[in-house]
This record gives sequence, C-alpha cells and structure tokens, in this order.
Amino acid sequence: MALTGWHTRTTPYPSPATFTPTRASLAFAVLRNAQADPEGFTLALFSPDLAVDARGKVLLLQKTDWDGLVGLAGETVDLPKTGKFWNAWKVRQERTSQPIDRLLVATSESGELVETSVQGWEKGKTELSEPVGEIAQLPPVLDELVGLVREGREGYVKGEEDKIVIGKIKDVLGVE
Repeated sequence: MALTGWHTRTTPYPSPATFTPTRASLAFAVLRNAQADPEGFTLALFSPDLAVDARGKVLLLQKTDWDGLVGLAGETVDLPKTGKFWNAWKVRQERTSQPIDRLLVATSESGELVETSVQGWEKGKTELSEPVGEIAQLPPVLDELVGLVREGREGYVKGEEDKIVIGKIKDVLGVE
C-alpha cells in the first residue's frame, strides 16, 4: 500500500482529552519554520499508533501507515550531516526565505532527537542549492518523507488549531 493519503485514512482518537504525549512514546515530530509561521507545527507520531496533525487533532493511524512513516523517518538518521543550521538540506529555489520542515526523530538507543531539515521542499524539485559532500540532489527518503508529512497540514487554518495539544507536544520536544 502506498503511504500517500495516510492522513485521510486516519480515524479520530476516541478520547483526545486523555491524550498525554511523552518523550518515551515519541517516534518523530515535524516543525515548520516559515515567515508566516515561524514556530509552526506539522505533525508528531507517538507509539503505538497515534498522530497529531497541524490542527492539533489526535488521530489513530493504520498499522501500515505507521510502519511506513516511522520507517522513513528512521532512515533519515543515517544521512550525511550537512554542517548547516538545523542540519538543513537546501533545495534550489528562485526565491529566498523558503519554509523549512524540521524533522526530529527519536532514536531508540538514547532517546535523543536527531534533527534533519529540508528548506524549500517542493514536489518534483530535488536539486540542492549547495551539494552536501558529493550529493547534489535531495536524498529520495527526504523528498518522499517531507511530501508525506505535509499531509499533516491538510485542513489547517492558522489560529484555529488546538493550541493546548500542540503546546503539550512542543513541551515534550523542548521547543517553544
């Protein structure tokens, strides 16, 4: 099964008021840094099968979607480091000040968060503005994953999100 459309296959968590995110149950989270949304939130996944989207909705994922998303996120941990702020891979764009998708993956060994970011992601564009070592194209795993996690922004309207739920997740992440 393809992962595209995972967000539409979720079901609402039966009692979102009882959801308490913990660092121990965090698989990965995606923050968004953009001019219009400098401290944005896109998605977080918590074991065993929960997602919280940009609206702050707590959702149950299908097992195949959970496994696929967590598997892709885990692959990003082994990518070469860029040496840039937020370990950012920068996609070549004509305009500057492109949004940055910040992927924070919890490693099972230590629980530390390994960050890999993509600046200027756009479907179909993979040329980097600056190569990372010998790599001149955005790694396929990052291209695929950013496209997928952006589904977590479906239906998002700034100011209408559940700030309490998202605040709890940002507390777990140690960000504002």
